[in-house]
Amino acid sequence: MPEIFKLPEHVANQIAAGEVVQRPASVVKELLENAVDAGSTSITLVIKESGKELISVIDNGVGIDRAQLELAFERHATSKIRSAEDLFTLSTKGFRGEALASIAAIAQVSCKSRVQGSEEAFEYTNHGGQSYDIKEVVAEVGTTISVKHLFFNIPARRNFLKSNSVELKHCIDEFQRVALIHTDIHWKMYSDDQVLFDLPPSNLVQRIGHVFGSKYPERVVPIQETTEVVKISGYVQKPEFAKKSRQEQFFFVNGRYVRHSYLHKAVIKAYEGLLNNEYQPGYFIFLEVDPSMVDVNIHPTKTEIKLIDEFEIFTLLQASVRHSLGQFRVNASIDFDLNPDYQVDYRSERSSSPGRMPKVQVDPSFNPFVSVEASDALGFSQLVVETEAEQTTFSDDFERDAISFESSQPPIQLDTKYLVIARDNKLLLVDQYRAHQRVIYEQLLAAMTVEVSNSQQWLFSEEIELNPSERNQFSQIEDQLRDLGFAMSLKDNQLTLSGGPEFLDTPNALKLFKELLNLSQDKHSLESFSTAELSARILSRNMAIRSGVKLTSEQMRKLLEDLNLCKEREWSPDQKLIFRLIDIQEISRKF
Repeated sequence: MPEIFKLPEHVANQIAAGEVVQRPASVVKELLENAVDAGSTSITLVIKESGKELISVIDNGVGIDRAQLELAFERHATSKIRSAEDLFTLSTKGFRGEALASIAAIAQVSCKSRVQGSEEAFEYTNHGGQSYDIKEVVAEVGTTISVKHLFFNIPARRNFLKSNSVELKHCIDEFQRVALIHTDIHWKMYSDDQVLFDLPPSNLVQRIGHVFGSKYPERVVPIQETTEVVKISGYVQKPEFAKKSRQEQFFFVNGRYVRHSYLHKAVIKAYEGLLNNEYQPGYFIFLEVDPSMVDVNIHPTKTEIKLIDEFEIFTLLQASVRHSLGQFRVNASIDFDLNPDYQVDYRSERSSSPGRMPKVQVDPSFNPFVSVEASDALGFSQLVVETEAEQTTFSDDFERDAISFESSQPPIQLDTKYLVIARDNKLLLVDQYRAHQRVIYEQLLAAMTVEVSNSQQWLFSEEIELNPSERNQFSQIEDQLRDLGFAMSLKDNQLTLSGGPEFLDTPNALKLFKELLNLSQDKHSLESFSTAELSARILSRNMAIRSGVKLTSEQMRKLLEDLNLCKEREWSPDQKLIFRLIDIQEISRKF
């Protein structure tokens, strides 16, 4: 039997570091939370090379006494809990006593500290788990912790880090999460000697504006609900300002940022009928519950929790958000899905004349025992529904590539959604939106890939305020945007657009710019498609003829002709089927 022995301390710390520190943002989170727990009123974060080379947190908190400096870096050493019972009444951010020991095991760490009332300050250093003598230094009251060369002794871990822009984004995310909950603290963040954030003490809505842009408070409405189970407060975004990303969604439980998919569903459910499925509302929601009803000790990152009264909180949260949206008249009062051609002004009808009995028209020549052509008697709308439900496919002997949308008979429009072509004892049903999307996509892609697009100067420039996170996203795709034809300049957080691609008008160009900016945080999208492909996809979605629009015979014929010229005619750019072929025999089986 192999001998059992205790692992050396530095090896145990490196194992713990694998759980506590995944990337520079993990270090940022732990150090900022420690600074908050120290009772600081001013906290500054300084990072270089997105945290790979330097992460420094400077606070004016209570400091650490010389006798306890080295002890603070020991594993499972903490000032925040004394017994197991304290885990159920936590009022601090950190409590595991693993953070400093784990960070020191994989980086070069120095800690300067001076306690209030003392004239002396001391510095303790620890490089990769190897400690050095404590020396006297000059420092202000509080603590400064500097973490240099993260993963210097584990090169394999360092190779798994992402690009600087991606790692910086994660650091910004962690900074925002702590800064949003502690509005009474003055926060600063520097990246490579550039000021990203300078957040003076304020109330919550002002802090949201400082972090996400001065216009952001106008885009949210407050929520407030107090019950015996939970106290709910915060702000939710108006539906018209929703985005496709989830970067502006924050849950805080008892002053701690958490991720909770179940509570997120409650918020999304409150927006039913107000948002397209593609869009996500922003929210800043604070929940206060009895600490004994929350378990925060289920994951080293402390961002996952368990709630005992989850169902009750789910119901209350949904109702609170829904009530707030209704109270501030955010709820839609008009069903925009209704076709305006079908709208009738009943009031004017009643005011002009008295009520009349409806006329009943009877066809005296109708004989139910006389056979009629299937195409004359069949309800096409029902046919479309039924055939789609049955997932009707082409017959085996028919090649899709051989499909032609040309016909001697003029096409007809069905339910302002489908184009119907009768040919060779078959009915060809074409989705007009998907077909037009494919046509626009290939035309735009051809125009953008031939050469670098020229820029068209606008009569009036557009001003866009970027928060630090958006500015970081913009830096990733700035060159691609200029290649597309965007003329722009950036000063501080103010982006000025003075021109766009010559093949687009100003509204569509702005839509394209904002969509690409949102997609820039999705590394998978940027790697999977070129900027031209992404742009063509976005524009084709926005510019294609929607369902519900009536087309003239000439418009229908032109659309089908253009579709005939496409390289890919079967699938839309979003990989949805453009057309279906229904055999007359299939129709006959329905009688």
